[in-house]
Amino acid sequence: MRFILLYTLMMSAPAWGALSQAERANLVPDFQDLKNFSSLAKSSGFYSIYQSPRVGRRRIKVAIFDINFGDYEKARGKTLPADVRYFPGVVEDPEPDAIPHGLKMAETLYAFATDQGRHRELAPEILLFTTNGITNFRLAIDESIRQKVDLIVYPIVREFGNNFDGKGVFNTEVDRAIQSGIIWINSVGNY
Repeated sequence: MRFILLYTLMMSAPAWGALSQAERANLVPDFQDLKNFSSLAKSSGFYSIYQSPRVGRRRIKVAIFDINFGDYEKARGKTLPADVRYFPGVVEDPEPDAIPHGLKMAETLYAFATDQGRHRELAPEILLFTTNGITNFRLAIDESIRQKVDLIVYPIVREFGNNFDGKGVFNTEVDRAIQSGIIWINSVGNY
């Protein structure tokens, strides 16, 4: 299986918080205008997927675990599948104006999976989970298992609760997802 190329935003939260909404909008890339998308898709092996027949394949389910998905509704049917589903969790987002990091992760996945929407039939089923705090994280794992998710993308660094030995509370939950058959991708880049 070819790797899935994901990108993470490289700006610290305090620096982001000091920017105005207009400045923030200018820093978040628009994947529809990504000039080197074709070369990235070719080098990652996606072009062979775009050209192969879809007959007989089932649609994969991908859960994106993140803290903020911004106004994902505006992306529905454009830079995300029309049937994208959102699970807000029970603990509210402490920074509703923060960067929509999770939305950008989901849009990146959709762009690569569908050749920027040219092959919508290849779109995975995408589920967006707000996972700030251990309560939302556990609920997202529970729902992912119930939904029979194939893959979880978790583009966040946890600074606590992991004990740095693979035995913390978050590690226990990740192990639970993996033991249920879900593939876990932890992508990082903010540190």
